[in-house]
Amino acid sequence: MNKKPLNELNLMDNFLFGSVVTYPGIGEEFSRKLLKIIFGRDFGKLRITPQKVYFKNVIIIMMVPFDPFGLDRMVYTIKSGCMEEPDMPYEDGARTLFLYTKGTKGNPSKELQELLKYMEYTNAQNATNHDLQEIHRMIETVKYDAGVTGDYMRLMEDEEVLLERGIKQGMQLGTQRGIQQSIIKVLEARFPISDEIRKKICTQEDLKILDRWLLAAANAASIQAFETMMEPEA
Repeated sequence: MNKKPLNELNLMDNFLFGSVVTYPGIGEEFSRKLLKIIFGRDFGKLRITPQKVYFKNVIIIMMVPFDPFGLDRMVYTIKSGCMEEPDMPYEDGARTLFLYTKGTKGNPSKELQELLKYMEYTNAQNATNHDLQEIHRMIETVKYDAGVTGDYMRLMEDEEVLLERGIKQGMQLGTQRGIQQSIIKVLEARFPISDEIRKKICTQEDLKILDRWLLAAANAASIQAFETMMEPEA
């Protein structure tokens, strides 16, 4: 697995972004500066509230390195409406804001353009204004925090274990299916086989049993003899 070191992550990475947002003494100020650049105004004290009920005037912000609608816009603002009556006036204040980091169309502010570039290429060279320089100092603090580094190392180890487990399971599944198909092909070349036998072969997952059935398929004198040889060994 080719996972980047923590100090090379950019703000589009979920781990780094989440670590900064939740970092004590930094998360709120970081969020406030992002919102200031995106909406062009200052924000006061922020409060994080789990969304258990429906709220009006909710804005969901999605920063993405790909164009979600293929129109090359840096900003897409999506609002709710009635699908059955698209011309019916409806306003609940809900918005989804897609910010495409490579978009070229539209008239976003210079600050927003610089922010989106910094999000994807998070380094000192792209911290080109005062707010981004403040944000960059926060990012550096989080990146070199021992606790965050430990969390990231554990995450990488967990992902490595899951990857290895997935590869092992995939190899076993491939072997299993290969033997199943071999048994069926050998039988088809020698005898007519029923759907019931075919299903029994294709649902067997134990490789040792499949190996035994493959030998039986090659040596059985009849399909009835093969069915007998399929029974569990005493």
